[in-house]
Amino acid sequence: MPATSKTPSRSEAGLPETGFVFAGYSETHKIGPENFDIWMLLLRTELVTTSLAEYEDVARTLAQNPARLAAIKAKLIRNRNTEPLFDTVHFTRDLESAYSAMWERQRVGLPPTSIALDGSPRV
Repeated sequence: MPATSKTPSRSEAGLPETGFVFAGYSETHKIGPENFDIWMLLLRTELVTTSLAEYEDVARTLAQNPARLAAIKAKLIRNRNTEPLFDTVHFTRDLESAYSAMWERQRVGLPPTSIALDGSPRV
C-alpha cells in the first residue's frame, strides 16, 4: 500500500470508532536484538513480559483500559525526541560507522568480531 499524506479515519479504514485495534505493521526482519533491547529500556515495565500468556494479559488490559493506554502513548510521544529508539539520524550514523569498521577489518584481513561504537553524543 503506498504511503499517503492523509491518514484515513477509523471509519474509512473499516474500523469501529471506539475500541482497541491489535495490529503490527513492521516487518520482523527490521527488529533486531539491539532494537528490541532499546524498546525494553524505553518502555521499562509497562510492556515487558516473560511469556506469551503474560503478553496477552498486558494486551487485553491495555485494550480494556483506555486511560492506561493513553498514558503509555503520551510517554512515547514525550520520549520520541529524546530516546535513541526514535533518533534515526543517530542510528543511521552509527550503522554506517559499524559498516565502515566491518569493512576495514575485512580489508586488512581480520576476522569478524563484535563492534562497539564510540558512544559519541547525538548532534
